[in-house]
Amino acid sequence: MDDPSQNIYVQRLKWILLISSAVSMIFLLLAAFEENIAGEWRVHQQAYKKTLIENAPNDAAREAAESMPIKFQQSFLPELTRIDRCVTCHVGVEDPAQTDAEQPLRTHSGDILKHHPISKFGCTVCHDGQSRAIKTDAAHGEVPHWPTPLLRGEAVYTSCGRCHYENDLYGAEHDLFARGGPLTPLKKSEINASVPGAKSSDERAIGRGKQLVLSSGCLGCHKYRGRGGTIGPDISHVGDKTKHDFDFHHITGEHTVFQWMFEHFKKPGEVVPGTLMPEMGLTDEQASDLAQYMLSLRRKNMPATHTPVPPHGDAQPVSGKKLFGMFCNSCHGDQGQGSMVLDPELMMLAGP
Repeated sequence: MDDPSQNIYVQRLKWILLISSAVSMIFLLLAAFEENIAGEWRVHQQAYKKTLIENAPNDAAREAAESMPIKFQQSFLPELTRIDRCVTCHVGVEDPAQTDAEQPLRTHSGDILKHHPISKFGCTVCHDGQSRAIKTDAAHGEVPHWPTPLLRGEAVYTSCGRCHYENDLYGAEHDLFARGGPLTPLKKSEINASVPGAKSSDERAIGRGKQLVLSSGCLGCHKYRGRGGTIGPDISHVGDKTKHDFDFHHITGEHTVFQWMFEHFKKPGEVVPGTLMPEMGLTDEQASDLAQYMLSLRRKNMPATHTPVPPHGDAQPVSGKKLFGMFCNSCHGDQGQGSMVLDPELMMLAGP
């Protein structure tokens, strides 16, 4: 005979499974309702549609605006193995008539989209964030554990290093063309290359940061693309690191990679106790520029169709004075007056 207590146990288990399934279904339906019926993206698209109707120059344009569907929109980017849904909210990003509109309906600033069409590049390849999300905080990547939050303002230019040769201090050939063998001599033209979209280094924070690296002797301790010292960490691709790669125990500000870099450049001994890196007496602007530039040092991981060919320059070699500034003057002074290092251990490592 069947055990009555066992039957009661099975019945209770069935009820538990039935109730939990019903609760799960309710939550799924609520989530679907919120995303598809009551989502904030619908409000943005309806506002954009209303603007198009009100500003329609003729009956044909008005009819076209009235027929605009309210729906998910996305950029399918198979070459980049990603789907960007930013345009679900930023529906006016390519509309020149939306120049003065409030976000998220404003057209993209400048002429960036002329060279980086959304249909080819999407949005998150430059701005980071979470490409498939449609709620503001999630889409901007400003949620726990997401490694690449939205880049804003000058910080957006730190992502140019994923594709552009100009961001590099020199020698991106190893990333771009998988070259092996001995390092080629440094050329004056590649050292002087500005950053994308800027005619001079002064126009962009990362350009100013690049010049600081080239003039402050940073490579005496830090290796970059096979050249430089080994006292400090290799900085070739430091921009690929996320905040999970840093220790924030001694950071007083916001826990971001930029803030870590900024405070580290201002007070290296406080951020990394026991470090051999000396204080360089940087201003806040200089520390900020240097931090922005460090974040731009990334691997070239985009397909060839998205990576511009490095500019062709002359073969004029870098001057000895420039090389001294790049590799030597952090310890030996900008006039070669002798060792400027006070720490005995670092002096031993640096040599005479």
